[in-house]
Amino acid sequence: MISSMQRRNHINTSEWKNSVRNALHPRRVLDPHTAVANAQPPPIAAGPSQGSGKPTRCRGRGAPPTASPELDPQEIRVLTRHGQQDWATCESLPYLAMQCLPLPSTRWSSRPGEVFIPAGHITIQLLEEASNYDEAWAIFARGRTIPEAFERVHWAGLPQVDYFHKAVMGYALTCRILSAHPSISRHVMPVFLTLLATLQRQGVLTSNIWQEILRANSQLLVNNWGQFNRISRHPVASQATFGISFSPPRTLTEPWEVRTQWTSDEAMGFLMTLRLSLRSINRLMAFADIHMHSRVAGSPIGSVAIPNLPGDHMFLAPYVNAAPIQGTFGEPRPNTLASEPPAASDTAAPVQMDMDDEQTQDDTTPRPSMSSDARS
Repeated sequence: MISSMQRRNHINTSEWKNSVRNALHPRRVLDPHTAVANAQPPPIAAGPSQGSGKPTRCRGRGAPPTASPELDPQEIRVLTRHGQQDWATCESLPYLAMQCLPLPSTRWSSRPGEVFIPAGHITIQLLEEASNYDEAWAIFARGRTIPEAFERVHWAGLPQVDYFHKAVMGYALTCRILSAHPSISRHVMPVFLTLLATLQRQGVLTSNIWQEILRANSQLLVNNWGQFNRISRHPVASQATFGISFSPPRTLTEPWEVRTQWTSDEAMGFLMTLRLSLRSINRLMAFADIHMHSRVAGSPIGSVAIPNLPGDHMFLAPYVNAAPIQGTFGEPRPNTLASEPPAASDTAAPVQMDMDDEQTQDDTTPRPSMSSDARS
């Protein structure tokens, strides 16, 4: 593979201009912002849309660097957008897709429009080892591929920075979970995130509800990720879609409609088996929100496409905050996953995986109220 340094040394002016031009080329999406006059902005949008307001695909994923010819391993210099101190210009970033991530809090500045981000103290190489957003941002800056879910959400409108930080750490947590289960299907995590978001939409799961569940069994350890592979034992796990179906909405101002053969008791029972800490579930719920917000018709779940829709079409209307839908979860059945006793091989001691040193109140901070609502 060509290293990022080799890419920097061989890029020419023509390639750089082409990469910037491609990054700004509009995507073909179904966008409530432009298609419906009275449509509300996405729930995680808290600022003006970029360009025309129409979501655009950022094409610099893992591409050669832009205007920054060298990446200082000790301190990264970037320029901020006018009036938007949390967001950098694409020309000053190591990779085009980096503009889809807000700048870390460790930045410092000696003059307006220019910031420096310390990076020399960050020695970890893997995203799943990141203990906070500052470390995660530095790992992305060094060449880690940024999930398209974050790019899509960014181009739909500037997200709320704190919430985006939490979602990025939720993504890092999914990487850490999957690295502990290398044999598990790559489609399992999107299924888990879809179930998590759907439990929220149906009102079955909130931070307050989960806090009460943890409080009722406070003597037990949390983050029992050794049990995560049990998701593959569900009766529908052999299906290409894991028993989950996406249906396009009737109008552009509505979200995806999701139906699942999982019952709500099975989904909640699986979460209770994992016993996520409040911090972990808040981060995962934030990433699940972005995941659902950015589904494309080409593969909303598994490898199954929505017929009669171009593969890159997406619907930006609310999902997590949308009205519940009757019949979303399957009918109860005997011998559900929730009541199945864990196998002997799954009874290893739980692993504490709260990955940073944020204050405790971060765990109890509710998800931002959004008037209207990642491929990960």
